[in-house]
Amino acid sequence: MGNDPSYIGNLTGKHIVDPEVVLDSMVNHESLGAYIDVRSEGEYANGHFVGSLNIPILNDSHRHEVGLTYKKLGQDRAIELGYKLVSPTKTVLVEKYLKALVDIPEDQRFIYCWRGGLRSQLAQEWIQDKGVKVNRVVGGFKALRNTALKVFEEFPPIFVLGGMTGSGKTKIIKSIQSSIDLEGIAAHRGSAFGSFFAVSQPSQVTFENSLALSLWRRKDTIVLEDESVSIGKLRLPIQLYIEMAKSPLVLVDISLEERAHNIYQEYIASALVNSESLRQHYLNCLQKISNKLGGAKTTEIYSKIIKAFDEGVVDEAAHRDWIADLLLSYYDKLYNYSLAKKSRSIVFRGNNQECEQWLKENTNV
Repeated sequence: MGNDPSYIGNLTGKHIVDPEVVLDSMVNHESLGAYIDVRSEGEYANGHFVGSLNIPILNDSHRHEVGLTYKKLGQDRAIELGYKLVSPTKTVLVEKYLKALVDIPEDQRFIYCWRGGLRSQLAQEWIQDKGVKVNRVVGGFKALRNTALKVFEEFPPIFVLGGMTGSGKTKIIKSIQSSIDLEGIAAHRGSAFGSFFAVSQPSQVTFENSLALSLWRRKDTIVLEDESVSIGKLRLPIQLYIEMAKSPLVLVDISLEERAHNIYQEYIASALVNSESLRQHYLNCLQKISNKLGGAKTTEIYSKIIKAFDEGVVDEAAHRDWIADLLLSYYDKLYNYSLAKKSRSIVFRGNNQECEQWLKENTNV
């Protein structure tokens, strides 16, 4: 391992590794690697890399105490307090670290804190005192993130897959090997009705990290679904949004009836939740756009939703009634405005099968 040029050094037997090595591992060896993040649980919740394991060496309360001591009494006293606070939990922590590293190849074991400082150094020492090697990341999580975000400075060629709401774009995206599922990463379908029931979106930082990894070292043409700058509560990196706005567009063009059917299947028939909860969820979603719909139209669609769910989720015709009304009154107008505003070059237009085939032929998939 010491001869591996990717390693920066091996100081007193403690392996130190560059952030790019870790990002390569996250992309290529996700199921084989161990990525131990020793930051506090609050730091981790604010943003992390999906697949990493949070085993804090200092919890939020301890970290707060150390921070206050640093401000009032200086670094030495803060370090002294830190050692005192972690001492009672050392045995348990070491057991957790060792368990996370079992059966993981040595070159795929990584540990980091915020900036690769004292917390990860201490955890690494504890682990290696047990005769187990683990690689500490230079610059920690901050360096990992900053390195990952460099992918937004230059992009591979992009095709954007567009089409009105309900066109089945996501299904096409998932069938294309070279695609990136933005909505899947964001855990949101990208509209007022697009939240996944009882599923929270990741933090903005976690979303950006995952998106960066999906672009990491990509050179071939990729396919992205047409999105606004916001996907639920999250925002696309502005550099990516600008690049998408000028990329060639493949447009799915199907009838209103087909789109209403697709939405019924995805949002109603396939929903794994009881009908009353689902009805309330969509009524709440409707209220979010009531100002744009207007009072009369909101009341009309509200009544249709109530009636449809009274008939049951299996009554497709009743649900297609309110879905089609919502598409015509709101989503189609919104998409047509967005399409005209971006004025992109449409390189192909067709139904779902035609667009899927065209994309596969033109992305060498």
